[in-house]
Amino acid sequence: MKISSKLTEILNLFDKNEHLAVLLIFVIAVLTRCIFLNAHGFSNFKAGDTIGYISLSKDLLAGKPLSTYKAFGFVVYLSVISKLTGQIDLNTLRVLNILIGSLTVVVMYFVGKYLYNKTTGYCAAGITAFHLNLLYWTGFILTEVPFLLFLSLVVFYLMKFSRSKGYRDLLMAGIVFMITCSIRGIALVLIVPIVFWIIFILNKNKGSRLILVSLLSMFLISLPVLITDQFISPQKGTVAWAEGTVKGEVLRGLLWDEKGRATTGVDIKPENLPLKIAQYDKDPFRYSQLMIEKLKAFWWIYTPEMSINHKMINCLYLVPLYILAIIGLFFSGENWERSSLIFLFIIFFTLACMVGIVDYDGRYHLPVELLTNILSAYGICVVMERKWKNNENSLNR
Repeated sequence: MKISSKLTEILNLFDKNEHLAVLLIFVIAVLTRCIFLNAHGFSNFKAGDTIGYISLSKDLLAGKPLSTYKAFGFVVYLSVISKLTGQIDLNTLRVLNILIGSLTVVVMYFVGKYLYNKTTGYCAAGITAFHLNLLYWTGFILTEVPFLLFLSLVVFYLMKFSRSKGYRDLLMAGIVFMITCSIRGIALVLIVPIVFWIIFILNKNKGSRLILVSLLSMFLISLPVLITDQFISPQKGTVAWAEGTVKGEVLRGLLWDEKGRATTGVDIKPENLPLKIAQYDKDPFRYSQLMIEKLKAFWWIYTPEMSINHKMINCLYLVPLYILAIIGLFFSGENWERSSLIFLFIIFFTLACMVGIVDYDGRYHLPVELLTNILSAYGICVVMERKWKNNENSLNR
């Protein structure tokens, strides 16, 4: 898409000095996070997940065996901070969260630039810098802040690889991806779309591409059958599951109930598992209904327990962003090969929650919101370009 002459004039200074633009993006991101956290406060150490991570980091430093390796990368991160500062200090974590969140904004600029153009990069950085959910979760000692940084870096290196076809970029993407998985295991679901996408862009043969798309489509369509037959059916009588495993997440997902989505979280009762297994055993149609219920819950703009003000705020800024993302995806045109990676990532993150647990917690939706920002940014460029063209045509009449 050609950049409007007016937009070119506005961004001319930044085009001449990209380092200045990147510095300004970083400073704005830091300031917005400082202002937001000053107004809304920073997390204490009372959150259940936070307490668990800190306890694991202490065990790691003491040389004790860990009870779980879930979020091991984040536990190592907390251990390093504790080793360097003598303790896990709240102020240190506040500063690090602000800096890491701001670096994510900068990376989003480069993702938008490599995927589409510089203008999209500026828009993507702007949306990410002021995105309310991203600002809000910067104030918590949880895996989300570093996870989103490394997720954005995975996309960045894959975008670079799609242009250069250089295996150094692919190697960097692989290394960063492993770190991302160590922070949050849900990133493992991206292995399928990443492998599919790499083979797809390297193979220009239309027949081979059609076979690839057909295989992926068949996998997605047959997923309810595979899960009910291969995962659920052999587990009859089971009353427990192994944490952090695919099978464990599938079994936990059976216990999900829309009525349990309240501020206390999803009510998971292992004693109900045999009944749920019997209910969905070799019944892909009923299981598909459960997946659709989770899909609705995952993408719904707000949760029932939110205040009316919170619901209105969510609608006012999320609905336009989603509409712009659809526009951006639809008009991707010659960039569709690269933009398909973003779309696939969004699909597989959504699929993970359709199979596992959809909690009330908005933080589990952050990865798709971050990725959607890229498409929304391009949607803004499309709308602005068309508006300016219409104005120019009107003046020339």
